[in-house]
Amino acid sequence: MKQGKDYQIDERVKESPKTVAATMVDDGSRKTYMMCKEVKLINPRETGNTIKALIFFDTGSDCNYVTESIVNKLKLRQTSSNIRMVITGMVGTRKCESRKVTFGVQTLNGNVKNVQAYTVDSILERIPYLVNEKPEKGKWGKPDVLLGVEGIADLIIRNPIKQSTGEIVMETEVGVVTGGTRMVKRGIAEVENNEFHKFKANANITKKESQLRMDQIEQTWKLEVIGIKDLMTEYQEDKALEAFQKSLTVNSEGRCVVGWPWKNQEITPAEGYGLALGRLRSTIRRSKRSPELLECYDEYFKNLLEEGVIEKIKNQNETSRISYLPHQAVVTPQKSTTKLRVVFDASAKTNEGPSLNECLYKGPVMLPLLIGILLRARQGRYLVIADVEKAFLQVSLKQEDRDVTRFLWLKDKSKEAIKENLVIFRFTRVPFGVVSSPFLLAAVIRHLLSEENSELSKEIAENLYVDNVVLTSESEAESTKKAKEAKELFKKIKMQLREFHANHDININNEQEMTDETKVKLLGIEWNTSKDKFIWNWKIPQGGLQTKRQILQFYAAIYDPLGLLSPIILPWKILIQDLWKKGMSWDEKLELEEMRRCSELEKAFNQFNVIEVTRWIPQEYSEIHVFVDASERAVGLAVYARRSSSMTCKPQLIYGKTRLIPKRESRKLSVSIPRLELLAVTLGIRALEFIRQEIEVRKTYLWSDSACALHWLRKPPVGSRYISNRIDEVRRCKGIEFHHVRSTDNPRTKLHEDFSQKN
Repeated sequence: MKQGKDYQIDERVKESPKTVAATMVDDGSRKTYMMCKEVKLINPRETGNTIKALIFFDTGSDCNYVTESIVNKLKLRQTSSNIRMVITGMVGTRKCESRKVTFGVQTLNGNVKNVQAYTVDSILERIPYLVNEKPEKGKWGKPDVLLGVEGIADLIIRNPIKQSTGEIVMETEVGVVTGGTRMVKRGIAEVENNEFHKFKANANITKKESQLRMDQIEQTWKLEVIGIKDLMTEYQEDKALEAFQKSLTVNSEGRCVVGWPWKNQEITPAEGYGLALGRLRSTIRRSKRSPELLECYDEYFKNLLEEGVIEKIKNQNETSRISYLPHQAVVTPQKSTTKLRVVFDASAKTNEGPSLNECLYKGPVMLPLLIGILLRARQGRYLVIADVEKAFLQVSLKQEDRDVTRFLWLKDKSKEAIKENLVIFRFTRVPFGVVSSPFLLAAVIRHLLSEENSELSKEIAENLYVDNVVLTSESEAESTKKAKEAKELFKKIKMQLREFHANHDININNEQEMTDETKVKLLGIEWNTSKDKFIWNWKIPQGGLQTKRQILQFYAAIYDPLGLLSPIILPWKILIQDLWKKGMSWDEKLELEEMRRCSELEKAFNQFNVIEVTRWIPQEYSEIHVFVDASERAVGLAVYARRSSSMTCKPQLIYGKTRLIPKRESRKLSVSIPRLELLAVTLGIRALEFIRQEIEVRKTYLWSDSACALHWLRKPPVGSRYISNRIDEVRRCKGIEFHHVRSTDNPRTKLHEDFSQKN
């Protein structure tokens, strides 16, 4: 028996799966021949580029497939974004990448029929088929193309006819295709005996955008239980890293030079000149209402040209890859440095082919966890933050990869965007807006820090988020010293640290590099440097919140990655879940009961319209206590740091989370409260494990008001996989003391109840 394969195409969003299955069985007396035909395939863009291939006609499939070998030989262009494919066989599962391509099939009358197909490394092993010129003779071949029902429908002339000998005959535009079962005498057949072949594919087709948005938000409730979805295969990450390591060099200036991590060296992004020109003309029309914006736009490009970040195209000769990037201006008047930033759209879609982003690997996320950085930022008595000036534009781009970053601008900004008034630029550095740019920036900085191998470089590596550096110290002198050394360290790769903010004065190189601002952003959280406190404030819109859209927009805008505000956010989550369950549309006005609930929440929320939390938690607070609780609507946890040497000190809340329970259609399907309490314990364990990995902890404790859940930890019930799986996870976590706490004393319970009572 030959090994079969299962293919599953995953395009992120699942609908009803579309399946293709083909089997061939040979028992020695009956021979089953697959419906195959040798035809000529053509590259639609290069009609002289042809190849002879074996097509397998499969009426059980509604997708077409073509092997990578054929794609490479014909030099076919990708026509849509990459998708992920999971191949399952008898020896396990592996993941690979698939593309959508278009090729031509030459018919008997000389015409060409275009076919769209997904790429696979192989369709089937060698299979038997009948040669129509000699229908009595069988032949073995390995299919290069699988045509599904849509592909067959474009080629078929007459419905298949069953012959008296048992074969099926189908007349198509590429000739007669014969297959089916034939009775043969032993010893005469050319095919081998006792073989079984199987090819199976499940293709999940993307839903409409509106439905996709609804599914994503609905999935929020289902994913409230901790779980992480893998959005990139290890294969893709390895390929991106491999491409980076091969391309990394250092030029004569000491600047790092990298190339794009191409998914396929043969693939070419769409040129996109027309789209780039259209976007430019739209920008110019809008700018006429704001002449100062056009002036800033023009000045921005002049500065980039002067700094060597972009260059004019000197030679118009065609290269292997050319792509024009549309762009638009983003104005941020509240920023103290760059008020205007030009954003380039490397995901722009055209009918010519894939976008630049679709041709590149995104690369692995090389950032430390943001929550971990924020936890460490609360531990130092003195905190200093800075960012890398125009970080992405400090990494040079290989000469041969620059032409895919072309863009259009005006020679004279006072004139129209016509051909004679256009100038073509391209980037010499890595631009922001390309999917690979964050990975390339992070990889370059990691390379620098690994080569430096000092205590400071290790601290920066643990607390660097994109272009933001966060450093803590226990004295002002140490903080200033670290800031100076960090600035010098980044200079080695031609990067400039700027915009230093701290809760004390810093003087670097005899220059006052501190800004006068006292309210700054620490990784998205407002930080008052003079008070050394985190600050949250909000304002409910005039007229209140009256629709599902307004409610979701309001509470989703409150940025709280540490979950310190989770008790007061939870009622809004529950309200949205109820509105979702009722099937209310986005802009439908709330009914009377929901309006009353919303009004009560607004009144209670107005009592908390400004919340301040002390940033600094002394290192002596090395005991970590997590309190967990559950109800029919949600599970939650609150993590406190406590000073182990004092019984009177006030514990500090450092982390919190709430997770909604998905609403069930029937109470019979609902999870019992004790099981939810056990789930809360499991989430608490995960939180403790995470915190122990991110900061130094001496002792850890978990508190629950569920005697049942704690009893299960000591003596699990028999026969419940749900319970046993969670208990196994809890027991794998060592060094945690478990304690019971009365519900009236459980901070996790009280945090929610105190807010609810104000309603």
